[in-house]
Amino acid sequence: MGVFHPDLPLDPFANDPNDPAKLLDDDDPQDYPPITDEEIAAAREDLQVVNQVRGVLSRRGVLGAFFMCDDCSDFHFYSWDLLVDCMKATIAGDTAPIHEHAPNQDTSRYVSWEYLLGYADGMRLA
Repeated sequence: MGVFHPDLPLDPFANDPNDPAKLLDDDDPQDYPPITDEEIAAAREDLQVVNQVRGVLSRRGVLGAFFMCDDCSDFHFYSWDLLVDCMKATIAGDTAPIHEHAPNQDTSRYVSWEYLLGYADGMRLA
C-alpha cells in the first residue's frame, strides 16, 4: 500500500470489495532492489535544491515541479511538500508517496526540475 499524501485525490475504490486493483499482483517492496548509497546521496542533494529554492519560488507563485514519467510518457506534477516527502522517503529507504495527478491542477504554476536546478545554480552564483 502506498503512502497517502494530502495533495493527492482520494482512492475512488477505497474500501470497495469490488476494487479492480485486487486482480493485479501486489507490489511487494521486497521485489524492488534496495536503494544504493549513490541514490541516497542524490536524493539528499535534490532535497537541498528544493529547500534552497522553495521559499523564493513559492513567493513568486510556483507550487512545485514537474517531471516526465518514463512509465506513462506524461508529466507528473509535485507540490513542494510532495517533493520533500518523496525525497525523504527515498533517503529513508521507504516507498515514495503515490503521485497521481491532482484534479484541476494549475499546471502553469509548476516548473521543470531542470529549471529548479538552474535557479539553484543562479542563487549560488549571486
